[in-house]
Amino acid sequence: MQKSGSTKYVKAVLNLLTAVVLLLLVIFVLPRLLGFFMPFVVGWIIAMIANPLVRFLSRR
Repeated sequence: MQKSGSTKYVKAVLNLLTAVVLLLLVIFVLPRLLGFFMPFVVGWIIAMIANPLVRFLSRR
């Protein structure tokens, strides 16, 4: 079965529209979410840095 020309254009427009919506979400929503999750990210980084010291002290 061959796709008609209009089906190809509809699929291309939907792909383009999806990409634009995702880009807008990344531009407008991600900074707000990043501000909300930043304390958790900083805490996780501190925990990863302190992990070797904690393991060393727990063995002794």
